[in-house]
Amino acid sequence: MRIEDSFQIMASSEIKRFVESAIGQGISREDITQALKSGGWSEQEIQSALRSFVETNLTLPVPRKQASGSPREAFFHLVLFSALYIWASSLCALFFQFINLTFPLPSESPNDFFDTIRRATASLVAAFPVFLFIQQLIRKEFERDPGLRISPVRRWLTYLTLFGAVVVLLSDVIMLLMRLLEGDITTRFVLKAMFAGLIAGGVLFHYLRDLKQGESGEVFSCPFLNPGKLTILLGALIGFTVAGAIYVTGGPVKARYISQDADRVRDLRKIYWDIDRFYNKEGRLPANLEECDRNPGTFIQNKNDPITGEPYGYLVKDSQAFELSGEFQLPSPRKDSQRGNRSYYSATDDGFWTHPAGNHSFSITLPPPKNP
Repeated sequence: MRIEDSFQIMASSEIKRFVESAIGQGISREDITQALKSGGWSEQEIQSALRSFVETNLTLPVPRKQASGSPREAFFHLVLFSALYIWASSLCALFFQFINLTFPLPSESPNDFFDTIRRATASLVAAFPVFLFIQQLIRKEFERDPGLRISPVRRWLTYLTLFGAVVVLLSDVIMLLMRLLEGDITTRFVLKAMFAGLIAGGVLFHYLRDLKQGESGEVFSCPFLNPGKLTILLGALIGFTVAGAIYVTGGPVKARYISQDADRVRDLRKIYWDIDRFYNKEGRLPANLEECDRNPGTFIQNKNDPITGEPYGYLVKDSQAFELSGEFQLPSPRKDSQRGNRSYYSATDDGFWTHPAGNHSFSITLPPPKNP
């Protein structure tokens, strides 16, 4: 231990002994404060010493319980604040994507946001119930032992959370001012900044109030902002947000269909590559897909639809052109779907594989073989 730390501990013990003796003699806290200030003690040191004793009508000083963090306490609070960070950031991300969908840029498509929406929804649904459950456990602990409110672990994590909220709010204001000075304020940006500020401000208000309650022992009471009503309102907001996310993305059934169609397109791409290699090696198109299997370099692994088991369609049109076809559940989610199904060699281009729902054929024309 450093010498400075030893002196600090000794000074703290000295002022606490003085406050304890003064309270025991019936001296008021105001007079104790003035006396200590005249002795050179700082306001922070004085208030810290006074808070060590409860204000009562007794003449004897009643010490306030000094909580010390236990591993169990640390576990609960680490889980609580981790869940808070996850669901708060996920809720913010969801609203950002809703704003993007409402005010899209010319180059954006709704499908560009669906992955982020699904990921944020999953995080929100997983983290928020954990947050509520752990918070309820901690509240019950507080009812049994109010002194746990001043737990060092809780105070450290609370102050770190407040720091993060302040950083978000400051960044929000800075970005708004920058956009304003650059003349680039848009409805989309303002709505995002407002919502991020609302979440950070809510966290800041809640935990500042919690710290004040823990330090003063006063119970904050407000008919409109009591913990029960706030929890119900927050739960309703998150419920509507998750429902909106499911509605926008089409839910798990649509996501599964999109994934299945993506697998079909991936299979058709690989078939095309194997046919192209066969064509350049043999100087002709294969009569059927099984013919490609004679050479390990052109072996086609997936010739059938992974869901229905039906074979993919392959039709030779002439010496350089052929068609590949498959059955799709949904229209292609590509934003460049207006390009349609063009007949050209560069079939690896994303726009080429655009498809409607149902059976669809892709026409591919190859150039003369490289090794005739």
